[in-house]
Amino acid sequence: MNKKALEIACKEYNSDTDHNGNYGHFLADAILRQKENEELEKRAELEINLEFLKKSERLNIDNVYSDREVKQELIRKYFNYTKLNGSGKKELLKDCSDHKIGSAFRSIYYSALKKMKKYGEGRD
Repeated sequence: MNKKALEIACKEYNSDTDHNGNYGHFLADAILRQKENEELEKRAELEINLEFLKKSERLNIDNVYSDREVKQELIRKYFNYTKLNGSGKKELLKDCSDHKIGSAFRSIYYSALKKMKKYGEGRD
């Protein structure tokens, strides 16, 4: 059951009409499974971000013209990007300028760092 459907079912649930409570237990179990799945997804995202940040340590993040190949590979490997948006169209990573790759990498890096700090896993 997806999150929206579960929310609707919970709002519409009436314990007075659920005489044996089976549907209420079903909904409670579904809520617990959903919370567990969300936690696992969050943990997986944090692990990906942490690994990405570790692999990026030796790069000059703010120099958008340096280490293009490494930055491009990290973008592809950890975030599964094969294209970047630009001028209203998507452009293959290999066709992007060094500046565009470097700028995208910097943005992704600082976003990952912010997420890690938000969840207490960040390094200073």
